Amino acid sequence: MDTSKVELSVVVPVFNARRYLRTALDSLVGQTVEHGRMEIVCVDDGSTDDSPEILAEYERRCQEKAGHILRVVTLPENAGYGRAMNAGIAAACGAYVGCLEPDDYAEPKMFESLLAKAREHDADIVKSNYYEHADSFEDDLFVEVLQGHDYDTATSADVDKTLVLLQPCIWSAIYRRSFLAHHDIRFNETPGASYQDTAFAFKVQCCAKRVVLVPDAFVHYRIDNPESSIHASGKEFAIYEEIAAIDAFVNADAKRREAFAALAAYRSAWLHQWNIARIKNPGAKAACNMLMSGWMQKAHAEGLIEESLFTGREMAALIRLLHYRPTA
Repeated sequence: MDTSKVELSVVVPVFNARRYLRTALDSLVGQTVEHGRMEIVCVDDGSTDDSPEILAEYERRCQEKAGHILRVVTLPENAGYGRAMNAGIAAACGAYVGCLEPDDYAEPKMFESLLAKAREHDADIVKSNYYEHADSFEDDLFVEVLQGHDYDTATSADVDKTLVLLQPCIWSAIYRRSFLAHHDIRFNETPGASYQDTAFAFKVQCCAKRVVLVPDAFVHYRIDNPESSIHASGKEFAIYEEIAAIDAFVNADAKRREAFAALAAYRSAWLHQWNIARIKNPGAKAACNMLMSGWMQKAHAEGLIEESLFTGREMAALIRLLHYRPTA
């Protein structure tokens, strides 16, 4: 298998994904990138359904048809989304890496378009908008997650600090692989699929020197998968692992702390409010409020609460959190 000409590696983290996996893989096999220039790196994260057989089928098909390179990396047991993504990136050969979730699918010209922008601007990151998809939709919904930012020009968080506040949607972008390695940017290897894209997305935007945003949408992001992590119970505390990772990353460098600590505090407060809104268990909700109250009190004492970042409603929620006391 000749990977010497590969420019882009697309990582597909797979765990018991047979329901939608063929649709995802078909959308990658059908990409308009010149054959030999793109590889698909599927990471089987200990699946116990038919996913391994489906991956083996597509691997054979790609070999027989001399199409895009498709390789399967098999983990011995389920280690979680972060471990699977790290394994896929470690196995990648391309100058750039992207990602597609196994329940989503991509427009045929996605990676050809993003690669062209990467070449044109010598970009560390090229990021696009996306579509929301549900099987019940007549037409998928265009989501302009990059609204308010300049398109088709190289920028960075040095110029526009609010780039670090973009919603993660890491699968709508490609990243220069040497850039990730240089800054040692990896996914948290916490169990399961537990929002491990959150800290990764913050870190890449902090470090990138050339970020290009494009107005088009390519990925159809499925919102009706009942097994998606966003619908999962029992993960009430998972997002705080990501908040802790962001906090540690920002505080590891004095210049980074000066530039991004207030934004990290805002992002942490926002993530907490998002998490609290989805928690049904009163005990878990109280425990999360207690945890985050102490965190935000520390940020407030250090002068890291920048009120201009907060809406009125967000500031009111933060004030309640700063003064939070559990009820008896």
